[in-house]
Amino acid sequence: MKRSLAAVVAVVTGMTWLPGMSPTASGAAPASGTVRRSITQSPASVRSYWTPERMRTAKPLALKLSQRDPRLTRQEPDAPATKETVIAPSAPATGSASITLTRDTKSQQQSLGFVSEEIVNVTDFPYVTHGKLFFSSDGSRYVCSATVVNSQARNVIVTAGHCLYDNDAGVFSSNVMFVPGYRDGDRPFGSWVAEELFVRPEWQNGNFNYDFAAAVLGPQSDGDEVQDVTGARGIVFNRAAPFNFDALGYPAADPFDGERLIHCVSDPAIRDGSGSLAPHGIGCDMTEGSSGGGWVVEDQYVNSVTSYGYTKLPNMLFGPYLGTAAEDLFESAAGESTDPDPTPTPTPTASPTPDPLEPILHEMDLGLRVTKHLVAKGTMTTIGGFEACARNAPVEIYRMIDSSTGRYVKEGVTGDNGTYSIRLPDRKGRYFAYSSEGFVDDVNLCGEDFSVIVRHRH
Repeated sequence: MKRSLAAVVAVVTGMTWLPGMSPTASGAAPASGTVRRSITQSPASVRSYWTPERMRTAKPLALKLSQRDPRLTRQEPDAPATKETVIAPSAPATGSASITLTRDTKSQQQSLGFVSEEIVNVTDFPYVTHGKLFFSSDGSRYVCSATVVNSQARNVIVTAGHCLYDNDAGVFSSNVMFVPGYRDGDRPFGSWVAEELFVRPEWQNGNFNYDFAAAVLGPQSDGDEVQDVTGARGIVFNRAAPFNFDALGYPAADPFDGERLIHCVSDPAIRDGSGSLAPHGIGCDMTEGSSGGGWVVEDQYVNSVTSYGYTKLPNMLFGPYLGTAAEDLFESAAGESTDPDPTPTPTPTASPTPDPLEPILHEMDLGLRVTKHLVAKGTMTTIGGFEACARNAPVEIYRMIDSSTGRYVKEGVTGDNGTYSIRLPDRKGRYFAYSSEGFVDDVNLCGEDFSVIVRHRH
């Protein structure tokens, strides 16, 4: 291929405590399956309901838990009984080359193993996949946070169970509206109204191990789905410990006002309890309103959401482990199986030979992660299954030097299985991988692709 670089541009701190409930005790025998609720409200009526004044005065959802001592344990490597499932992120339909990927933030170093920062460029991918969630429940108006995740239908967000179902009142939320890229009241990519809500029955019974939910959003009037506009984070289920999380959300209780996207980068997570299904705990100072905000691993995959906290543990948040139950819920919302198909769809042999003047363009998907000291690794895949494009493909690693420029660092090629590994100078910064377009024969043209930008902090 030829080289042609394109321009790359519940939480519950301060909670009310109730006797007789436990964050990890369900109060009833766990049920099986996922509970689905279809919404009969019209999108127009929901958008009309959420006037600027109602959006401004909606309250951050406070969560009630029991008075009990946390059962914090060190995070130990574990091996889940179920095989890990990984769904890759997806850039917006407009293509990553047209998006300025920057991290212009205001940071403040904290004392408890985390850094809290404001994300200023909320309209840039991947931050635009995070948004503010507005809803009504039991006669009041509330806000939470949510994240767009990759699905074939391109219309799924994930959040906390308590944002979509009140298990004290036994009711689903109504007037559910998601605003991606929200900041200071602006709706830069419009408002998206939920058509279906999905929670686990264990959450309906009060079990915080299952405080995870999803919603299917309706399209806009022009037919666009939310993922077409914002892109999507990936999501991973049944991942083995240890975990390092980046938590994002819209905290709305003091000292925050709910108008800004906040990002916490934490030390390795602890567990609230024992076993591979125990909830995660991280350092973070976000308050109510950040409930349901996505916790991201490897700068790509949602792997938990903000669920609860303890008054005895300031500057700590807890979120559920995403295991098989969460995967089943996501499959129900996405209307698909997350089981990967290892066999690509073959090109039909009966197809006529294309005219060489009309090349077949194969779209590519390039991943990137960086190891501690610093090796860039990833996999090149062909969306349409034409494997020749993924073999011996050029991969160039770039480091962002300002808000719109990437400087070439080093290059390599993929192997026969589409993977690559490139050792780089160990420097902090933000990196991305790029593969240029090129022909593999007279007909088949492999498209260029950019990975997500990955921050290396060591």
